[in-house]
Amino acid sequence: MKELLTAIVVDYAGGDFGSVTPEMEVEAHTKKYSEYLYPAKLNVYSPWGISPEELKEGTDLILYDYGGLLPGTSLMEDNSRRLVEYAENHPSCLIVVVSEFTYRNYVALEVEDRGLKLVNLVCEDYFGIVGDSGDLVIPDWFREFHKLPIVPYEKQHPNKKPKKLKTPGRAK
Repeated sequence: MKELLTAIVVDYAGGDFGSVTPEMEVEAHTKKYSEYLYPAKLNVYSPWGISPEELKEGTDLILYDYGGLLPGTSLMEDNSRRLVEYAENHPSCLIVVVSEFTYRNYVALEVEDRGLKLVNLVCEDYFGIVGDSGDLVIPDWFREFHKLPIVPYEKQHPNKKPKKLKTPGRAK
């Protein structure tokens, strides 16, 4: 059975104003992506951040669920820059940004500022998935690279139609 080294990075304050602990978020993502990536087994670890020192060598999948804002800090910009740099330097690692808000307002703008086209950096939203490439959360290239079966979108997300996220772009 294929094993995927998976980093799940969540807001250390938890979610839903503290009613969901970081551990609960990691558990939910592990369950969900274990189903998406079956028959692969996820070997999960939870770093506090996304600096190269915290991510293990050979990480195959990063789930980034850090949608919170900390007023007065540059945390979201810094994390977005690190995610984009990691995606650029590790093209076989799939990075899924769980928060559409974070993706659209920080990550996508960082990609745009750098003039990049990264097929390994996508956004999951509540309606399905899709990054600027139009690929599914679990793109075919990732499944092929890891020798996993190709699963049609309809089977991954019954009763949902794919949508393409529009990046807001910078104000002129």
